[in-house]
Amino acid sequence: MLRALAFAFFALLAAPAPAQVPDGSGGAPLPGAAPGEPPLEFEDPDAFLAEFESLIGAKRMDDLFVALVKAANLTHPVKNIDPEALKRIGHSLLGLFLDNEQIHYVDRVRDETHGTSLRDVVFLVYTSRDRWVYFSLVLKRGAVGWQVTKFDYAVDRFEVFPGPQEN
Repeated sequence: MLRALAFAFFALLAAPAPAQVPDGSGGAPLPGAAPGEPPLEFEDPDAFLAEFESLIGAKRMDDLFVALVKAANLTHPVKNIDPEALKRIGHSLLGLFLDNEQIHYVDRVRDETHGTSLRDVVFLVYTSRDRWVYFSLVLKRGAVGWQVTKFDYAVDRFEVFPGPQEN
């Protein structure tokens, strides 16, 4: 599985610069862009969040990582993200759930919209290892669509609604 993640990651880095068009999977944009192009944006945040929730529920962390990299434009030159840091994030996500660990539920416990351009979303996941995992996302509207601008996950936090509070 780690090999699949590494392949997907390097495929994203090597992808040619596409036009600014969603790829059809939840409206997430295709990766890669020329340095002068603006970051890619996806049209439908609800479709993206439904896809994100489904990937978590199926423990498809490699696909979740790829979707996150696309939706957050992490391979765009303007983001200036260290490829090694991306590999660490992917590796960490890949090891989040054990193979025999079951996910009992994925619940969107927070989905707050602030105006028409900002959303703060938290998913709560409960697993057979008697632990809760929180996935927090901030989505912001850009010029023509949406981008993920913050992503975090944590295991069994004490806060009722963990995640970004300083928006």
